[in-house]
Amino acid sequence: KGLISIDANDIGEFFQRGEEIHALDVSVNAASDSRMKQLMEKITGNAMSRKPYNRCLVFFFLPENHPMMLEELLPFSNWIETISGELMIKWGMTTHPLQSLRAIVLLQ
Repeated sequence: KGLISIDANDIGEFFQRGEEIHALDVSVNAASDSRMKQLMEKITGNAMSRKPYNRCLVFFFLPENHPMMLEELLPFSNWIETISGELMIKWGMTTHPLQSLRAIVLLQ
């Protein structure tokens, strides 16, 4: 079940053929008050070495007992604003059974 779904077609149509895709897999404790800020700090630190990129797919996984609140997306939005040049982005989220907030990020 997906909250904001991304499927294989989204990925295949989104990225340019023949260009390298960098994958990041980061997670933090889902019960933390600043979990999204912590997650975005990890993403930012790892993404810096992957620049330049102009396509970004981010998929968040969160436990059902710790749902994402709309205001929690502010650090994600702020991160997007820091990326220079034109950026195409797709993102989504779903639940998972672990007690972590996890993000898989694909950059090209």
